[in-house]
Amino acid sequence: MAESKRDEIEKLLAEIQFDRWIFGFPTWFTVVSRGHRDHDPFGTSFPQPLVFSLNYRPRWRRLEHVEAVYIGEGVTRKIKGVRLTPIGPRVLSQILNTNIHWLHACWWLLRYKKVSALFIGELDVGEVGFLKKLLERIRCDALLLPAYGGIRSAHGATEPMELSRLIENLALEEKGKGTFIYALPHPVSPSWAERCAVLLTP
Repeated sequence: MAESKRDEIEKLLAEIQFDRWIFGFPTWFTVVSRGHRDHDPFGTSFPQPLVFSLNYRPRWRRLEHVEAVYIGEGVTRKIKGVRLTPIGPRVLSQILNTNIHWLHACWWLLRYKKVSALFIGELDVGEVGFLKKLLERIRCDALLLPAYGGIRSAHGATEPMELSRLIENLALEEKGKGTFIYALPHPVSPSWAERCAVLLTP
């Protein structure tokens, strides 16, 4: 059963481009977690449509030249057999019953056939706790997590390896529950990941 689930997850991940990361040779679509330059797929060859949510959209001028699909926060839309739901601060606040004003990136819940995956392109130190609580409320078969090395004065870290350790601990905890863990190198390729994505550079 675990092998068939892994096969479905691998099929899903191979067909989608996540910002600038790929796990195979994607042909279905590209999902955008944030519009900043280091995540922006423009400058690479990416499959269309380009899927995004408000507040995390790529630059509007560029969207005029591609097939783009906007999905509102908390709304589910089906594209190429994949049900996509963007989770932003408003929806996460409702789920966790707390006030969250901002997230570093849009969190994307993807459901395909009988498997689900949560794609998180960026995380701040304070958001790791929110993610942990979310995973107590929703079941995900796979997690796509950013993998950091040492960070200086960014992402809310008080010391360079803080965020790296928090994500590793979360990844290992979820792995222990049977969740498949995938890494999005920033630019580290960690040992805790099932597989690491390839970062496309312009």
